Amino acid sequence: MPFEITFDKIPADYAESAVKGGGEVLVSLSGFYSSEDGDALITRLEGLPQQIISRIPSKFPILPSMVHYMLAIIRKDKSATVYLNEGNIVGQVRVKGGVKKGELISADRVLAACRPWSPNLVLALDSFF
Repeated sequence: MPFEITFDKIPADYAESAVKGGGEVLVSLSGFYSSEDGDALITRLEGLPQQIISRIPSKFPILPSMVHYMLAIIRKDKSATVYLNEGNIVGQVRVKGGVKKGELISADRVLAACRPWSPNLVLALDSFF
């Protein structure tokens, strides 16, 4: 069951570098963190995922340990649809050349990211533009 939430500000991602007084900064778009990463892992777990979970209207608290999968579709109007534990979520992409099932696809072969997909989700097309 999807949940509707609203942000005060649209989240971007985590800064990977610092800048004083404004300017260009590196921003992580994806990443993998484990307990070996220490504070970086805690920062990511207590950051955006916790902000999303805390905004979900629920009679009972949703603990991070209860979340196995989470997909949040965040729109320009600061609203978001959040799917929790809705099954395996995969992404659909357009690639150069043929692909065999199970083959690792390198980023330089991806022509366009189309949309996330799950057999349990129906996503509005206007969320991807």
